[in-house]
Amino acid sequence: MYFNIGDTVVLKSGGPAMTVTAIDNEGLVVWCTWFDGNDEKQESFPADALEAYSEKGSTLP
Repeated sequence: MYFNIGDTVVLKSGGPAMTVTAIDNEGLVVWCTWFDGNDEKQESFPADALEAYSEKGSTLP
């Protein structure tokens, strides 16, 4: 799947909604930012492990 900076994504396995903040040149690694309470978290993930976030059917608040 192809992502753009600013897209909202989630891990296919579940978890919080995250914002794409950077993508490697090949589009294989995506850096994301999200909030855990008041703490900002950042991590990179394989693009294949992510999917576009959809509020429909989401269990997120």
